[in-house]
Amino acid sequence: SWNSLNTLTSGLSAYTQYVGFGNINYQIQDSMMKAQMNIKDFIISGEKKSVEAYEANLAKVEKGISGQKEQTDSPEQKKELDSITQTLDDLKGAFQQIISLKEKRSQLFNDNLSVLGEKIAIDLGVLMDTANNDRDDVGTYLAGMAIRSLLLGRIAVFNFLESGDMSFAEEAEKEFAQLDS
Repeated sequence: SWNSLNTLTSGLSAYTQYVGFGNINYQIQDSMMKAQMNIKDFIISGEKKSVEAYEANLAKVEKGISGQKEQTDSPEQKKELDSITQTLDDLKGAFQQIISLKEKRSQLFNDNLSVLGEKIAIDLGVLMDTANNDRDDVGTYLAGMAIRSLLLGRIAVFNFLESGDMSFAEEAEKEFAQLDS
């Protein structure tokens, strides 16, 4: 009966450990899926709250992995957890690149495209007014068509940057090519 009690106790300990690992694994997977959704949300919206939520969820993943490392005696499981940690580090690096590229894209759009597009539109408007004042109907028409192409091109660029749809990039190139002709 003593052996039975010891066997039962060790069996319950193993069961408790497996259940504990199962719960930790579930929490790690849940937090990891949430972190992946936060990455997707950031790519779509560019909002800082998505980055903050990602960091909070990733901290939960790292805490879970650390806790699991402390609870296991299995060298194989520790090796697997180290591999997961390395993959997480790779994910963090890749996400930092996404953040950096998104910030660079915003800077280029705000500091260059928006400013230059507005300046060109103003210059074309002045050219159109001058042509109109000179009663140059052809010049007025051509300036109006140039403004039209510029505005449609700028809209296509904005749509491309928001969606990544290459058809918008092609449309922008077509509209800007008409400006040159």
